[in-house]
Formats: sequence, structure tokens, C-alpha cells
Amino acid sequence: VIFYDSDWNPTVDQQAMDRAHRLGQTKQVTVYRLICKGTIEERILQRAREKSEIQRMVISGGNFKPDTLKPKEVVSLLLDDEEIEAK
Repeated sequence: VIFYDSDWNPTVDQQAMDRAHRLGQTKQVTVYRLICKGTIEERILQRAREKSEIQRMVISGGNFKPDTLKPKEVVSLLLDDEEIEAK
């Protein structure tokens, strides 16, 4: 599987990876994610990782360490880049 265009929603990419690991798949599956440093793709991947961490914490019923995700990081997920720079 090769990702050359990541989605803002991490579950979309996860679903694509899961499709490759379908029932009956007998061969090893390798996933590649192509990202150029300093591009919007790098920012999308960072946001997707943060969103995945929030999803994991919510699903686990809040059993997480307080330093896992700082309040400022949560707020940054809700704002766009211009709003973050204005603060």
C-alpha cells in the first residue's frame, strides 16, 4: 500500500490499510507513506496522529496520562493555521 495523499481524518487511511489486510490475504503487506519535508502533507500527518491519539483516549474511557496531550495541543486541533499564528 502506498499513501501519496494523506487524509485529514486518520480513520480513512486506517481503513485503506485494513482493506489490504483482508481475510484470505496470505502475503505480507507493506505500507509506505510518501511525505516531503516542509509541506502541507507533513502537517496533515501530524494532525492525523494527534487525532488518532485523541480517539484512542476517548475509546479507552479516559485512561490516559495527563501529559499525553497538552491543552494547547488540543486547542491547535480545533483551529486552522491562521488562527494559531494570530495567538
